[in-house]
Amino acid sequence: WQLILRRSSVLIVLMFMQSLSSLVLTQYEELIQQNVFLALFLTMLTGTGGNAGNQSSAMIIRGMSTGEINNENMLKAVGREVLASSFIGVRVCACVCV
Repeated sequence: WQLILRRSSVLIVLMFMQSLSSLVLTQYEELIQQNVFLALFLTMLTGTGGNAGNQSSAMIIRGMSTGEINNENMLKAVGREVLASSFIGVRVCACVCV
């Protein structure tokens, strides 16, 4: 039951966060209607964001399971993932803008 509670809790939080992003999109609905090409980027952005999140979480989970990441170096590992994700985001953005 612990596994079910933990996994479903995360999914419920993610569902509510997705609902919040829908509220943000409704704020810009008129802009999106005027510039339809923006809608084409929305799926790319959400897909890339999901993939990046999966990569980061897989790296952290792998590190925790192998003992490479523990309570003593957890913040360092998370910081490393945030830094790497930031650089990856800039690089992906540069590719899209070209």
